[in-house]
Amino acid sequence: MATGHLNVQHGLCWELWLAWVAVMLSISLIQAFYFTVCLPAEARLPGWGLAIVMPVLPVLGEPLDIFKDWLFIGLALSQRTWPSVMMAGTGVGILIASNVYMLRYHPKELAAGLLPVRAVGLIAWSGRPPENLMMKQTSPAKLAVAITEDLPQAGLQSLFVLVYGGSPIQHFFIIVSVLKALACLVLRATIMQNEGRFGDAYEALVVYYRLTWTLARTVLGENSTFALEARHNLGKSLSDLGRHAEALDVFRDVLKLAFHAEALDVFREVLAAKQHALGPTHPDTLRVQASVAISLRKNGRLSEALDVQREVLSTQQQCLGPTHPDSLRTEGNFGLLLVDLKHHAEALHVLQEVLAAKQEVLGPTHPSTLATQLGLATSLTELDRQTEAADVLKEVLAAQQQVLGCSHPATLDTQNSLAELLSGLCRVEAEALRAQVEGTFDSHDPA
Repeated sequence: MATGHLNVQHGLCWELWLAWVAVMLSISLIQAFYFTVCLPAEARLPGWGLAIVMPVLPVLGEPLDIFKDWLFIGLALSQRTWPSVMMAGTGVGILIASNVYMLRYHPKELAAGLLPVRAVGLIAWSGRPPENLMMKQTSPAKLAVAITEDLPQAGLQSLFVLVYGGSPIQHFFIIVSVLKALACLVLRATIMQNEGRFGDAYEALVVYYRLTWTLARTVLGENSTFALEARHNLGKSLSDLGRHAEALDVFRDVLKLAFHAEALDVFREVLAAKQHALGPTHPDTLRVQASVAISLRKNGRLSEALDVQREVLSTQQQCLGPTHPDSLRTEGNFGLLLVDLKHHAEALHVLQEVLAAKQEVLGPTHPSTLATQLGLATSLTELDRQTEAADVLKEVLAAQQQVLGCSHPATLDTQNSLAELLSGLCRVEAEALRAQVEGTFDSHDPA
């Protein structure tokens, strides 16, 4: 990097990596042959090929990856831009965090991975066969490296190549790194099952399905077929491990989400039939369309739900009037969707309008009115208007205690929310008072 010879377009960084591999492999082969040929006559050797191959294979693992990662850091710094410097710093942070984790939880595996050739002499003179290669490749330490180092570094290097460009060799080795990490995740359980390590296999499946479910939920949505399948498999693996309580919670979540997805399909079929038979502006059609929006919200598809609610609300206000119960219900749900989407300023305006109308038309203790007030309190809290939010929650709590009773779950939830909000207000007031006292002392300081 100091000489300016690291180059993005021609991939010199990755060519250095390739040259280093050739040197390391050559050294490992020479050492392996030396130890094998110079064995004492009485030494029990598990086989020439095994003694030679086992020390060589790790060279293609952690030392190679670490060397490649440090070369990437040098390449990123050589660009001399703030984004590239930040990427280099992130790369250093990943390496430090990964090695600290490995040193704490897998110190022996870390040492063996960094010093592979030393194992040859131990194998030869002890006569003890080396650890099974598949066991090493499917060990918890290998998984820890894949999750804490390989995947984050591959993602970071992919981002760098997208921003600054790179050679075909760079792309190739990034893909290889990703495939190695994914293979470690995907194949661990299968290999362990084939070796009869069923407990370890189930643990590996739990990790794998939890990761795939998180990825599918983030990219495709919580109710996508892939996410539901991964979640179901996670529950099955937990059950296989005897963790039945956790498995039951997972299966309940899957069943609930599946019902929401099925309900959405049914509502859409009913909506199509209503639109055909009654027309798009009929009150029954609009009610079903509003149910579609609610189902979309329960399925986590908030943006789609907001568009449908907006369309239904506009039609209902035009055809039924703004104070019709159906219009007020839809407008309240529209405001709550804005709360879910963190559009709190707009949600506050909508909920204040609909609350005034609901209190007049439905009454102050109607469940729909109270639901709107709770949404209003949430928006006030997010907008740092905690005192007003507390006043709203006190009104809701009094109404719920009167209508539902003091032990109803909804009443208890509101009571808990109010307690947390008041506790936060007390801390803020205490900090303000402390600052005021400190300021008074400072103003009277003789110095």
